[in-house]
Amino acid sequence: MPTPEGRTVNPRSELLPAGTELARIHSAAYGAADFNPGPTPAAVQTRFAFFGFPTVPVLHAAQTDDAAIAEVLLHDVPVSGGRLDEGLVRQRVLSHVVSTRDLRLAVLHGDGFRRPGTGPEDITRTSPRRYSEAVPWAEAAHTAGFDGLVWMSHRHDSARSYVFFGTDTAPDAFEPGAGTKRVFAFDHDLDWLTRKLLPLNVHITTAP
Repeated sequence: MPTPEGRTVNPRSELLPAGTELARIHSAAYGAADFNPGPTPAAVQTRFAFFGFPTVPVLHAAQTDDAAIAEVLLHDVPVSGGRLDEGLVRQRVLSHVVSTRDLRLAVLHGDGFRRPGTGPEDITRTSPRRYSEAVPWAEAAHTAGFDGLVWMSHRHDSARSYVFFGTDTAPDAFEPGAGTKRVFAFDHDLDWLTRKLLPLNVHITTAP
């Protein structure tokens, strides 16, 4: 696959088998297995998205609930702790999805950086200010025919993170999983999240 710098590399690939269950935090406006269509024209909004014309939809997910929470809800919270705006949290849902077919992913963890010749600090561990540097790697993987990318979560580095690219067959890539769904607009699910975050010194509060 061509790198953003114009080199040609053969990235290590990993198969996500059909039947794999993953967790994701997403807007309540979308269903559990819906891809985010992104803006048109495409604009960088997060790591590895968005790109293409027309804009390539993406689905971000994680290996565990904790990793999904860390990657999305704790995105801007310091490791020492902090606060989350209750109004924004209530717009989010924790869902599980299950892959309905084998998905071929470009690997960006372990020795997966050796072939591209670029370290995690330049792709998967960049600050939000540098997301525009990571997006071309996703576009290159998509052009090369990969279904997505896999890397170790930046904010929960014992679990894998994923981005999957939408295609004409994207609606068949995932289906809602059997895991418990948490709709944070509901008080009991918000209470569950509040208790989960307390040991991390993260508090959900109403914005002043």
